[in-house]
Amino acid sequence: ASAEVDAVAAMASAEVDADALDGQGNITGVKDLFPNANGLVSKALDDMPEDLTNLAAQQSEQGQRSVAIQGTEQQASTNMHTGAQLRQQIKKLEMQVAAAEKVLKKLEAQRQHIEDDHQGVTTRLQNLVAPRVALQQRRLDRQKQALGKVKEEEVSWENSFSKHKASALELLKERKQSALDLKAAEEAEKQAEVNTEKARLHFQATREKTSQEVEAVKYAKIKFEAKHSEVQDSQEEEKEAEHSLDRIQSILGYETQRLKKALDVSKTTVEKKFVKAQARKEQSSHALVQALEEYHAWEEEQKQQTVKAENLKEEFAAKQRNFDSTRLNIINHAERNVGKDAVQNSHFDAGDWAWSGGTEDLDDVPDN
Repeated sequence: ASAEVDAVAAMASAEVDADALDGQGNITGVKDLFPNANGLVSKALDDMPEDLTNLAAQQSEQGQRSVAIQGTEQQASTNMHTGAQLRQQIKKLEMQVAAAEKVLKKLEAQRQHIEDDHQGVTTRLQNLVAPRVALQQRRLDRQKQALGKVKEEEVSWENSFSKHKASALELLKERKQSALDLKAAEEAEKQAEVNTEKARLHFQATREKTSQEVEAVKYAKIKFEAKHSEVQDSQEEEKEAEHSLDRIQSILGYETQRLKKALDVSKTTVEKKFVKAQARKEQSSHALVQALEEYHAWEEEQKQQTVKAENLKEEFAAKQRNFDSTRLNIINHAERNVGKDAVQNSHFDAGDWAWSGGTEDLDDVPDN
């Protein structure tokens, strides 16, 4: 349709343009409107200035319409380029949003992977150390139980030692006193023999009992010293077990802290990347919304431009048909006037059989 309008406009412009009118809107030359008219027709057209002026005005308006159509089509072409740019921008932004979402999913997977790895390593570490901790704890418990038992025995033998020692001291005193009594009895032989024999027997009994008690004291002391040494050994073993348990727990705490620190560093790195990717996605999404709004506005404007162009083309075609009809009527009218003038200026005989109706029938010649 655009090519047809351009062709018609070019033909009309070849026949007449705005320069065919002078400053007062009058025709400046018949040849400008009817370049193919012969001399007689051109002369007849010169006698129709009003019709030619109107025709030239119509042709000028058509030229203006043609320019408006070309401007509208040029604007539409420019808008098509704008639309292509908008579509390209939308596609680019959609790809950016999709890429950002892909990065976010990947970072989320990394974050979950870090959590899972940390949990797995922590669990394996605990599973590895827990048996050793439990073993050391059982060992420590046994040492404490053995130490308690040995301490009880130590206290028992200490009490026995103290008891036998006190008893032995008493017996030693009694033996000493018995010896004195015996000496006194011997010196007092004059006293009754019964008393002497009784003292002697008592001395022997006391001496035997004292010897036994002294041996009991020695035995109790040996047992006490042995248990005391055993208590010291048990205390050393208990301290060693506690030290081993503390060392294992310290290693476990250190490794746990080290893993936590590594996890925090990894999480911080991933979190920074996640925040940046989220910001890029939001920026691209916002730009995409704006681009879509601009594209919808462009589509609406393009529809309006299309409707405007169609209306201009329809108006141009209708006016062109009217112009062509008017032009044809003018040229036919001029040609009829030339025919009439030719008949009137001829010297034929009106009574000639070849001319039976005079010039009256010329008025019946149709315009088309």
